[in-house]
Amino acid sequence: MPRKGLYREWVEGKGLENVCMWAKLGLMDKQIAGNMGISLTTFYDWQKKFPAFADAIKSAKAIPNLELENAMFDLALGRTYVEEVKSILDPKTGTVVRIEKTKKQIPPNPTTQIFLAKNRMPDKYKDRVPVAERVDKEEQKVEIYIPDNGRDEAK
Repeated sequence: MPRKGLYREWVEGKGLENVCMWAKLGLMDKQIAGNMGISLTTFYDWQKKFPAFADAIKSAKAIPNLELENAMFDLALGRTYVEEVKSILDPKTGTVVRIEKTKKQIPPNPTTQIFLAKNRMPDKYKDRVPVAERVDKEEQKVEIYIPDNGRDEAK
């Protein structure tokens, strides 16, 4: 059970620096709370109670969040990269004599494209039409034309 007043050592000074470092490294909130020795609920309560603590965490998470977004964007669109392979070593010196470069491509990932489109442009790409935009069943009129293709002539 955490002792009373434990928050003081985490919301300022060296404790806050550690929390921000963990956030910059990409740790999830549950992992950060675990490192602090508190529950996830307490972690969120402290963010509500101490806005400077919450702001520091939010700022620290900005860098890994941006890196994640960039990686997702690359994955969605696909990309080309150059891979270097050290192919031949000089037997006498052990140094690399020749480096082969190969151009490789990561193809676009449709699942990531769908995810990004739905989240970045929800008004344009959504799974469901809101109830207010649906047309009443009574207003819908569907006419189906089926050609007889000469079937009536057999009568």
